[in-house]
Amino acid sequence: MLPTRADLLALPGNSAQRAAFGNTCRHPADLARLDDLVFGGWDIVDTNAYAAARRAGVLDTPLIETPASELAAIRPRPGIFDAQFNR
Repeated sequence: MLPTRADLLALPGNSAQRAAFGNTCRHPADLARLDDLVFGGWDIVDTNAYAAARRAGVLDTPLIETPASELAAIRPRPGIFDAQFNR
């Protein structure tokens, strides 16, 4: 893993305390790279993420059009539906 700016943050405390935990810590705001994210989900309707997002109105149309091809490739895993338990 490549070092980040968070690797430069020093832990508070004396040298013995720092030695016990290491001299650096990861910053809580460090986020995964976009290439490392995986999106998915479950649904009882086999609609791709683009169509579902358009229907739900989660973003304005111009914003949802930018990643349209990537979203259209995301299909949900089959969900479980039983009319006896879902009224």
